[in-house]
Amino acid sequence: MKRDNLDPRWDRSMREMDELQRRREAQFDRFVRWMIPVVITIVIVAIAVGSGIARLLWTVQP
Repeated sequence: MKRDNLDPRWDRSMREMDELQRRREAQFDRFVRWMIPVVITIVIVAIAVGSGIARLLWTVQP
């Protein structure tokens, strides 16, 4: 099937879908780039809080 024979409306809708897909992928990339440092920070804070609680419990027990 040659591209010349395609309905221009179909071609335009395919281009719009491609653009939408690219936009969605860019949005996902931004989300991932934003989430990685947030997750690392949460893990570090959780480790720090957990070790602080463990140290407190260790000193309280005889």
